[in-house]
Amino acid sequence: MRRRKKMTTSPAAAAAVDLISELSDDVLLHILSFLPAASDVARTTVLSRRWRHLWSAAPCLRFAVEPAPPPSTSSRRADTGSRLVAAVDSVLARRAIDGADVETLKISFVFSSSPNDGGGGGRSAFDGDWHDHADDIESEHVAAWLRFAERHVTGDFRLDVPTLPRQRRQAELPSSARFKSMRLWLAYAELTVPTAAAAAADRAFAALTDVRLSTVKVDDVNGRRLCDLFSSPACCPRLRRLTLKLLGLPDVKAVEVDAPGLRELAVTGVSVDEMAAPPMISAPRLRRLTFESDETCRGGGLMVLDGARMEIDILSHGFSGVADNRDLAWFLQHYAAADRLDVRLLVPLGEDLMNDIPEFPNVTELRITAQVSIPTHTIGASIAKFVAKCSRIEYLSIDINKQGGDSHPGCKCEEPKDWKDMNLSLDHLRSIDIHHFRPSQDQMQLVSLLLANASSLQRMTIALHKRYVEAMEREDGKEVYLHIPCYGGHWTPCAWGSSSRQSKFRSATKYEWAPCNVNHEKGMKVLQSLI
Repeated sequence: MRRRKKMTTSPAAAAAVDLISELSDDVLLHILSFLPAASDVARTTVLSRRWRHLWSAAPCLRFAVEPAPPPSTSSRRADTGSRLVAAVDSVLARRAIDGADVETLKISFVFSSSPNDGGGGGRSAFDGDWHDHADDIESEHVAAWLRFAERHVTGDFRLDVPTLPRQRRQAELPSSARFKSMRLWLAYAELTVPTAAAAAADRAFAALTDVRLSTVKVDDVNGRRLCDLFSSPACCPRLRRLTLKLLGLPDVKAVEVDAPGLRELAVTGVSVDEMAAPPMISAPRLRRLTFESDETCRGGGLMVLDGARMEIDILSHGFSGVADNRDLAWFLQHYAAADRLDVRLLVPLGEDLMNDIPEFPNVTELRITAQVSIPTHTIGASIAKFVAKCSRIEYLSIDINKQGGDSHPGCKCEEPKDWKDMNLSLDHLRSIDIHHFRPSQDQMQLVSLLLANASSLQRMTIALHKRYVEAMEREDGKEVYLHIPCYGGHWTPCAWGSSSRQSKFRSATKYEWAPCNVNHEKGMKVLQSLI
């Protein structure tokens, strides 16, 4: 039998079938634009002579430090960052001489994750002590990179510089009529902002649609200029998304943004405590608003409005000027038109703050998660007073995700004596779900109040707290009763726990209420909790 000859291809023959190199420069440059890093683009020069001149004209340049090495290799981290600084300077200088534009320029000296966080990246921008290369980044470097972007970037520009508390940098906000998006993380550099008149005359931000400005410091003069830029249709006529994160505003007295075309606004970690007036934002076409305060002791720590849904943090108690809902009240006065409202109700010690919360006339779906800081803290009055703000709700969910109980004699939070007799306007309420319920007097009174005022209610479910169920199971067969108000309806167990070593009985873990075909009457239903 004849042995088949092995096929071989000479280098000349291989070159002859190099179809990629036969493509036009425009097509090859488009291919290069998909490579994730500038170093990858440079490596294409080894493919063939045809590619050698292309990498220097690549439309997208992306520079980034490698993922953070282990903490023991600080010298390697420093070397990596230093080499990247030199590489960025070299490549941009060459491109500037050639006069070639760049569609996308992304420069990041911030590790994607810290050496100790398992890749989460939560610490990366703040841990300057392990960004060993940060000392190599001077204001002159930042200024040169911003200047190149002004002159040569035609699309997206991003610059991330790690924070070092020992170093103070200065920077000027880059202005270009060709920028489409701009993301700057400038390590609390002192930012100089052009006037709106100058920017409008130069059409400096005419194409800009997306701005993300983080970790910069602005004084009162530049703060007002920044607001004027984002508010002026002549400066930013196409601005649709604006993100302001961790801005240093030590001397800014007021923030006013009037942006008719803005669709999305995010303000994160921006303190407004020292301002003479609360921030004023006018954006009639806004679809999504996020406000996250940098004050963990304040209400409104996270507030998100996304179309028909809003999420907010609220303090039920606190102390005026120290822990209150001041930021939240401003937020709700301007953006309280959502249909669905998700509330995380924080219940610390202090004075009752619920009177500061405005009405929600448009909310039809209300979900409350109560976080109780002290096991003996009551929650019924706070929840009831918030529900009273939503007169058109059709669905209500209450999740008591931490232990609550009857008021402790030493508790300084005085609940209103008559809260359990409040008149709530709940004529539209059809369905209620309560999770992690404990049959304490406080929570029982809340259930009674809801049943007494929801004349059109069709169903209510109560899921018992796991620890309460376990306590019942430890009774080992004793008759344990759960007193639940019925108010013209009837309760039926609808879920059961599994038997445990301590008990051969199974306990009901969830009950469902439904109306009876009888007149609405008050009353109590006593259910045997074990079978």
